[in-house]
Amino acid sequence: DLTYVAIDTNLKYYFGEYIFPRADWLDFYAAGGVGLFVFDDANMSFNLGGGAMFWINRRRTIAIKPQVMAKFGLNSSKESYKYPNNHYQHSIMAVFVL
Repeated sequence: DLTYVAIDTNLKYYFGEYIFPRADWLDFYAAGGVGLFVFDDANMSFNLGGGAMFWINRRRTIAIKPQVMAKFGLNSSKESYKYPNNHYQHSIMAVFVL
């Protein structure tokens, strides 16, 4: 059994209005940032990814948000690492705006 823990910071740029200007139910975004993850050893990462917000209602208070993030380990070439450090994270989130 292995344990995986990650803490990430990201900046997002929403560009969906430039591709589909009339689709107010859809927002695409690109994200990038840095993070720290622990998978057998601690390592810093550069993160790059993107996703979309699919708004369920017209008031834009409920959405489904699929996202993919590539995490590139900054020390992934070390011989001491037991496992490869570059990896992807896929997620689907529910968003509720208060």
